[in-house]
Amino acid sequence: FIVMPIFYIPTSVYVQQVPNGIQKRTIMIIAALFSFVSNLFVGPSQIFGIPDSIAMMLIGQALRGLIDPFTLVPVLPEMIECVLPHYPASAEMEINNIASGMFNMFLGLG
Repeated sequence: FIVMPIFYIPTSVYVQQVPNGIQKRTIMIIAALFSFVSNLFVGPSQIFGIPDSIAMMLIGQALRGLIDPFTLVPVLPEMIECVLPHYPASAEMEINNIASGMFNMFLGLG
């Protein structure tokens, strides 16, 4: 299980460098599709003929480490951007705190 964090940590720093012209929703959708592929490697797939081997599991874990930041990092700003227009500007700090708390709570739940 150490393979995923080795790839996750540097990639989560790189996610911040993704151009602002690309919508966060687009990034998350594409990352979710690639996450499907990485999940095929983590668990053996009889349908796609991927064998049950440690090498394939390591490749899947590495892919998850590369892909997960693209699904997790853009979520919090997207949550805040969706909710912010419905509340007064004076509540922005409280909205940030609640959204951050909910994100971390659900991330901890899995």
